[in-house]
Amino acid sequence: MVEVDPLQDAIESAKLFTDVALSDPLSAVLVALGGLLTAVAVAVFGGLSAGGLVSYVLRLLERPDRPD
Repeated sequence: MVEVDPLQDAIESAKLFTDVALSDPLSAVLVALGGLLTAVAVAVFGGLSAGGLVSYVLRLLERPDRPD
């Protein structure tokens, strides 16, 4: 049976990325750019999702209780 340990896998992945980034200056730049692109995408789509949820909640709060 295969064991899965997400914490240990994350630690090993961080060590692997560090080894790759330190092996060559170009690799370091590429790893940094990849991390930057990922962080920007997470921030943009997270902001859009949060804005959509806030808009939905505000519309629910502004809705009258009874139809006119």
